[in-house]
Amino acid sequence: MLKRIGNRYINVPEVILACCILHNFCQDAGEELDDHEILRRVIAIEREDWQSRRLHHAIRNPAAQAVRQAIENNL
Repeated sequence: MLKRIGNRYINVPEVILACCILHNFCQDAGEELDDHEILRRVIAIEREDWQSRRLHHAIRNPAAQAVRQAIENNL
């Protein structure tokens, strides 16, 4: 399952490098990976996560709620 990197930011370059090396090992061993499909899935998951975090923040943010209420009152 694809998910976000659960690691400290300082370690992310090493994690990415390790993933690239493992990817190359898989290719050398004849494992076929659909890089475009993997990338499409990662982008879709990231987009969904971003939208969910944005909605969560907007709902719980009192300042955002006040702005939405002011807009609603002026319509």
